[in-house]
Amino acid sequence: MALSNVLKYHPSIFYPKSRIPPNHVVSFRSLNSAPDSRQTELSLPPNSNSSSLLTLLRNQKDPKSALHIFNTALNEGGLGYSYSVYEEIIKQLRTAGCFDEVNSILQQMHLNRLEVKRCTLLSIIESYIKFSLFDEAVEFVLNLTQQKFGLRPDTVLYNHLLNLLIEVEGNKINLVELVFTEMENRGSEPDVVTFTILIKLFCKNHKTKAALLMLDEMHKRGLTPDDVTFIIIMNAFIKEENLDAAVRIKERMVQEGVKITKKAVNVLVNGFCKEGQVEEALGLIQEELVNGFMPDKFTFTALINGLYQYGYVSQAGEVLEGMIKLDFHPDVVVYNSIINHLCKRNGIEEAMGILQQMVDNGCLPDLISYNTVINALCRVNRVNEAIDLVHGLTRMGLSPNTYTFNSLINGLLKAKDFNHAYQMFKEMKDNGCVPDAVTYNTFISQLCFEGQLEKALKLFKEMDHTGCPKDLLTYNVLINWLCKERRLEDALLLFEQMEINGVSRNLQTYNTVIDGLCRSYQISKAKELMDQMVLNGIKPNKFTYNSILSHYCREGNIIQVGEIVECMTQNGFEPDKFTYEKLIRSLCKAERIEQACEVLRDMHVRGMKPSPKQLSSWWRWWRQGLYLNSCPF
Repeated sequence: MALSNVLKYHPSIFYPKSRIPPNHVVSFRSLNSAPDSRQTELSLPPNSNSSSLLTLLRNQKDPKSALHIFNTALNEGGLGYSYSVYEEIIKQLRTAGCFDEVNSILQQMHLNRLEVKRCTLLSIIESYIKFSLFDEAVEFVLNLTQQKFGLRPDTVLYNHLLNLLIEVEGNKINLVELVFTEMENRGSEPDVVTFTILIKLFCKNHKTKAALLMLDEMHKRGLTPDDVTFIIIMNAFIKEENLDAAVRIKERMVQEGVKITKKAVNVLVNGFCKEGQVEEALGLIQEELVNGFMPDKFTFTALINGLYQYGYVSQAGEVLEGMIKLDFHPDVVVYNSIINHLCKRNGIEEAMGILQQMVDNGCLPDLISYNTVINALCRVNRVNEAIDLVHGLTRMGLSPNTYTFNSLINGLLKAKDFNHAYQMFKEMKDNGCVPDAVTYNTFISQLCFEGQLEKALKLFKEMDHTGCPKDLLTYNVLINWLCKERRLEDALLLFEQMEINGVSRNLQTYNTVIDGLCRSYQISKAKELMDQMVLNGIKPNKFTYNSILSHYCREGNIIQVGEIVECMTQNGFEPDKFTYEKLIRSLCKAERIEQACEVLRDMHVRGMKPSPKQLSSWWRWWRQGLYLNSCPF
C-alpha cells in the first residue's frame, strides 16, 4: 500500500518549494580568485601533519579562514587524506550554511577514495533542516547515488531525513511522501522505524485512522510494530480524549505479543488521571503489578496531579507520602504542579504547607513555587501575607520578578490601597523589574474604574517612553472609557492607532466604537465600521445589532428598526430582552400600539419579563392612545 493511498485520509497540504534564505548561506566562490589580505597571511606551519592541521582548523573563528587553510593544505599535499581533517572542515562549513562547499569537499573525498561515514552525512542533513532548506535536504540525500559522490543512502539515512521532516513546523507531508516513494524505488526497504515515523506524522496531524491503516500495512509487509509504535498511537488517542481507543491499543499490544512497557502503562495512567478517572488508573496499575510492573516517579506524579486536579486532596497527600517512602522524591516541577492545583481550588493553606514540606525534604522552592502562592493570596485579599512571603523568598536567595510585583499590585488595587500600590510600582522599577503590559493594564483599568481617566491616559503615554508594547486589552479599556465619557474623537484616534501599531482589533473593540458612534448620532460611520468589521472576518453579535437598533429607536425610524431586527434574526441572533424593549418603545412612539402589544406577547411567550420601568413607560403610551383593550396584561 503506497503512502499516497493512506494520505487520502489526510487533507493534503502542499507547500511551495522552499528557497535558500539570502542571509543564511555564505558563498565562498571568490575565495581562491581574490583572497583577502588576512587570508593570504595564513600559512601552514613547517612540517605540519594531520594533527597540527586539525588543531589549526579548530582554532579558526570563521569558516572562510578554515577553508583557506584547508585548500592550502590540499594544494601542498599536507592533508594525508586524514578523515578527521575532512570532518572538521565539513562541520565548520555546514554549521555556517555553506552547502555548495560541503558538496565540493564530499566530491574530493570520493576522488581520494575516502569513504564518507554515515554520521557525517546525518549531520549534513541536520544542518540543511536547521537552515530550513527542506527541499535541498531531500535533494542532497537523493543525489548521493550520483557518480560525483559515489554513495548509496540506506534505510537509516532515509529514516533520519524523514524524522527531521516531520518534526519541523508544518511537517512537510509532500516531501515525506516523495522521500518514502524514492526510498522504495531505489531498493531501500522501509523498516519498523520508517513506519513508526510515518505513524507519528499522522498522529501529529490528528489523523489516527490513517495511523491505524499504516499499522495494518506494517503487518502486510511482515513487520512487527514495537512498543514505541503503539505508544505513539496511544498518546494520540489520549490527546483526542478517546481513552477507550487508547485502551484498545494496549489490548492489541498484548494480542500481538508486544511487551507492555513501563512507559506504556504510564502513558495510560496519565491519560486516565487527566480525565479524572483516577480509579481506572489505579485499577490499571493493580492489573500490571501482577505482570511485573513497578510504579516509578512518573506513575506517582500522574496520580498525584490527577487527584489534586479533581479535588481529592487527602488521597493525593497519601500518594505523595507513599511516593517519598518508596524513595521516589518529587522534584520542584512536581511540587509546583501540586501547589498550582491547590491554589486553583483555594487550598492556599495546604499550598503553603507544601512549600514548607519542600524545604523539609531538601527540595528548595523556586520562584514559580512562591509566585503561585503569592498570586493566590493576593486574589483573596491576603496581601500582607503575600508580602511576608516575598520577604521569605528573598531570604532564600531569590529575587521577585515582574510576575511577583504584578500579583502584589493587583492585590493592593483590589483592596483599594492605591498608595501602597503606587509605592509597589515604584519599588518594582527601583529593583530593576521592568513593568510589562499586565502591570500597566492593571493600573489603567483601575484608574478608569475610579474615574481618573486622565491619569490612565498619562500611564498610557508612559508605556511609549518605557518601550512597553500596548496590547489589545490596553486599547479596549481606554477606548471603552473614552466612549463612556463622550470623548469619541479621542477614542477614534486610539482605534486608528491600533492598526498603525499592529494590534488587531476584536469584536469588543468594534462594538465599543460602533456603540459610541450610534450614541453620537453618527449612524453612517457606525454602519461603515460594521461593514469594515465584517470584511476583516469579525461577525457582528447581538450587542452590535442592538447598538444600531437603539439609534433608530431614538429616531423613531420604525422601518429601519424592522430591517435591523430582520437582519439580526437572519444571521442567527434571536432578539433578547433589550431588543424587545427597544422595539416596543419604538412602536409605541410611532403610535403603533397593536403591533407593540403583539411584540410584548411574543416576549412573554419566550419567558422574558419587561422591567417595571419599561412597563410604566409603555402603560402611559397605551393610556394616551386609548388602546387599553389591546393591552396584553
